[in-house]
Amino acid sequence: MAANQESVKVYYDVCNSIIDSLKQQLEQDELSFEEKKEIIEQMKEVADKIGMKDTENKKFIFAQWALVLSAVVAGLGVLAAALGANTRIDNSDDEEE
Repeated sequence: MAANQESVKVYYDVCNSIIDSLKQQLEQDELSFEEKKEIIEQMKEVADKIGMKDTENKKFIFAQWALVLSAVVAGLGVLAAALGANTRIDNSDDEEE
């Protein structure tokens, strides 16, 4: 999980750096309307990619928690089965006496 968080942070940092660079380009007075429009479109694309990465990250985290929860439930099932079997063995010994 920590590696995933670090990877996501690096991705967001890179995207933010790209957006900052595009903002600086957008501030240039000599740009035509079409050039400014293209820069804004590029900024939107980066923002969309950030949104997709966020969704992907949330799905990954959910999958990890689902896996952990499944393992816990399976472990509890095995433990319950073992305790139940042990109780039956003890009961059969008591019945024989």
